[in-house]
This record gives sequence, structure tokens and C-alpha cells, in this order.
Amino acid sequence: KKRKAQLPKDAGYSSPTMVLDGFLYHGELKHANNKTLLTDLNIRHVINISDCELNQEIHDKFNVLWISLD
Repeated sequence: KKRKAQLPKDAGYSSPTMVLDGFLYHGELKHANNKTLLTDLNIRHVINISDCELNQEIHDKFNVLWISLD
């Protein structure tokens, strides 16, 4: 089945840029470090693919997989 990409209802600076299949959020580092946003979206797992580590409070509350680009 072909995946369908859609923008979140309140797409804006503080929201992830895209939602795939209604459950997979694609965003930026600022989204991944925003504990309130992650909680509001009921996100429990974060995959960080960058050279920057997330804040400790994110590691404490969410399951984080960090794949460093270094």
C-alpha cells in the first residue's frame, strides 16, 4: 500500500513538518527537544539522526535512538 504524507492540522513553526500514515512524525531538532509537543502528540519514541544529542529530559521521558551523523 502506498504511503500517504500529510501535513499536521496545525502545521506551523512549532509542529512537525509532516505526518506519515497518521503515526510517523517527521520534524527538526527543535521538535525533538520540545517535551510539551512530544507529549501533546502522544509520541513515545524518538529517532534522532543528527550530530546533536537531545536534552537529558527528553532521554529521561522518551525512548530515544540516536544515530549520529558524525
